Amino acid sequence: RTPQGARPADVRNDSALGADGLRGGTGGQGAVEAAAAVESGGGKAAAKGGVGQGGPNGAGARKTFPSITAQTTQISGEDFDKIFAEASGGDASAQLIMGVLYARGIKPAVSDIKMAVEWLEKSAKGGNRGAMNFLGAIYGDKRLGMLDYKKAIYWRELAASGGSAAEKYALANSYIYAYMLPADQNKALYWLKQAAEAGHPDAINQLISIYTNRGDAQQVKYWKQEKNFAQLKLAQNGDPAAMYEVYRKY
Repeated sequence: RTPQGARPADVRNDSALGADGLRGGTGGQGAVEAAAAVESGGGKAAAKGGVGQGGPNGAGARKTFPSITAQTTQISGEDFDKIFAEASGGDASAQLIMGVLYARGIKPAVSDIKMAVEWLEKSAKGGNRGAMNFLGAIYGDKRLGMLDYKKAIYWRELAASGGSAAEKYALANSYIYAYMLPADQNKALYWLKQAAEAGHPDAINQLISIYTNRGDAQQVKYWKQEKNFAQLKLAQNGDPAAMYEVYRKY
């Protein structure tokens, strides 16, 4: 069951990824793009981006790591040694890269999901949201042999709590549609509200739909007001669609 009034959403457009993503396949975002997207605080990764482009959450001093994309199958031994040295020294971004290398078997690393998890947990404990989401996906995917919903929920929620509106919205939809997490209406509604409070327009629209179907006029009024505030903010930031909506209303 889903929250009444909720509509389907592209839950695969999430910073989490499953077995397909670990292989960089077509079933969803590749591991590297997903991690890089969260690392920079966004939803979709830029095509030119990859892991190795900055600090734990896209902030702070930038390290010169090799850029790894979904198409990467091998890096040089020199680059591997450099990443390993930084990771061993506690660099969360390097630890994330080590996790990706072992998760996908990018040479000279070998495919080893347990080794990947070891590095990812070190990175996540260092505050890297990309690693948190990656762990959540690994623990939430039955095909990887590491299924543990308790850990999946822990890491996904920890990442979303400090993440963008898009991450909160993606987590809500994961709960709505049981995408690598158990279906949970209460948690879905909670994260929809978190995303909406952060200004996510789709989350706000879903809440309006939910409360309209429930006949809760007070909540509908509240979220419609929040929608207007969110549109004004987006318009002020130059969003063309929001600018048009504001122009049309006023």
